[in-house]
Amino acid sequence: MNDIKNKELALLNSEPFFDVELSSKCNANCIMCPRNKLTRKHELMSLDAIKTLSGWFPADAKVMLCGLGEPLLNRNIHFLISSLKARNLEVGITTNGFLLTEDVVKLIVKDGISLIQVSFNGSTEKIYSSIMKNSCFDSVVKNLRYLAKIKPPELTVKLAVTIQEKNKDDIEGIKKFASSLGFEVFLRNIHSRSGALALANTQVNNSAGCGILPKVTFIAANGDVLSCCQDLGGKFILGNVNKNSFEEVVRKKREIIEKDSWFSICKYCDDEYRHVLLSGGVI
Repeated sequence: MNDIKNKELALLNSEPFFDVELSSKCNANCIMCPRNKLTRKHELMSLDAIKTLSGWFPADAKVMLCGLGEPLLNRNIHFLISSLKARNLEVGITTNGFLLTEDVVKLIVKDGISLIQVSFNGSTEKIYSSIMKNSCFDSVVKNLRYLAKIKPPELTVKLAVTIQEKNKDDIEGIKKFASSLGFEVFLRNIHSRSGALALANTQVNNSAGCGILPKVTFIAANGDVLSCCQDLGGKFILGNVNKNSFEEVVRKKREIIEKDSWFSICKYCDDEYRHVLLSGGVI
């Protein structure tokens, strides 16, 4: 068995990380998000599915509420966060920040959120709005300033930046703004979302290995466990939280790794994190 496969299996056996799509709907239209290619149903995860999830995760799980939509659109988010915190699980959220109002911040902090990651792709209104369309720079900045004001010491807040042509010269400006609020910055390079975005460097990826599938379990808004969040059509299904246990999903992943029977979508993946995770990096 080669070294890459050993690393993939080691990740599969490590502390599991979950990406939960509470909503495949979104209130923004960011240019690096392939929402116009998303053929899965645009929906909110049902309360019944959320109740199932609250007991579905293993005891050592780390859970991020993200996916391809805006999780704060789902009003049942508070039930899930508080339920998972009652089990002493770490819970985080990735949001565009527009709905992160004073009342919402107070609630999710009270729920016990561990990490708030806000997509923030420009330190000026001009740059921000050229990327994060249908959002509002001033409103998001106001929300961030309030979050900084009431943030408890144990809460981590990060500004998540997708580095691309429109903001590549503004990274220092974003870092300076984050520092002024006491926030961290999380940088990722833009990628083609497995060929969904027409980038100049999009091509078949022949580089070996993937750390995303063994480490991250992506749960879509309908409860399907998919290959990853780049499965815009919901075609590559590993199971469903209403029908399959996490252990069954892990067995399916193990079979894919051991037999090298990767999904066809994987050959177009240029997400740097497939290699970052294999190299021991963190999400």
